Amino acid sequence: MVRIFASHSKLDKDIVSFFTAAFATSKKNVKADFMEFENLQGKYAGAEISQRIKHPETQAVFVLLGPNVKQALHTENWITYEVGVASGVGKDVWVFEPLSDTVEYPIPYLNHYVQYEPRDHGHLDFIREKIDAYDTGLVFRKGAILRNNPWVISCKHCKARYYLHLPHGWFPCPCCRTQLDPGKNLVPSPPPPPRSRDPIMELLFPGKK
Repeated sequence: MVRIFASHSKLDKDIVSFFTAAFATSKKNVKADFMEFENLQGKYAGAEISQRIKHPETQAVFVLLGPNVKQALHTENWITYEVGVASGVGKDVWVFEPLSDTVEYPIPYLNHYVQYEPRDHGHLDFIREKIDAYDTGLVFRKGAILRNNPWVISCKHCKARYYLHLPHGWFPCPCCRTQLDPGKNLVPSPPPPPRSRDPIMELLFPGKK
């Protein structure tokens, strides 16, 4: 089984329902881990969170930003802690932020950033596709995740580097919250390798380009 840990506020019910639907309709065997403190049954939350994220079944952490993330200081602290645990063990960190309700809360580390609309069925399909990608072998996973050709962003302000999926124009850097023009923060693509000459043509016309 493959799991994805969801870092979220339970008060953001529409967002939680949206992602619950994405996982429920996944064609693969990928399960969401929406851990709630009241279900820990006396366990120490810090140790339990660390154990779940570090578990081999957990392949990524989805940070679900929403309006209630900043309503409680402990929610902010736990999200930062969960991101730190994931980055420390090399797990992918995705930050999902609603287009119509941005959250001024910087995330210190991430690999992927997605702005989306919770009522957009196309965005639901996109997220489900990325969930399914984690049930593919490691050889094929990166290709499945990057199939939509996301832009590689390097923030000129905080130097964070990550993939931007579903670009919509200017956006807040999820690490420092500076508004960025994606066209001016793109990592340039490497030039294509020089074409090698046909060996037969080289024999017939040596030195000719």
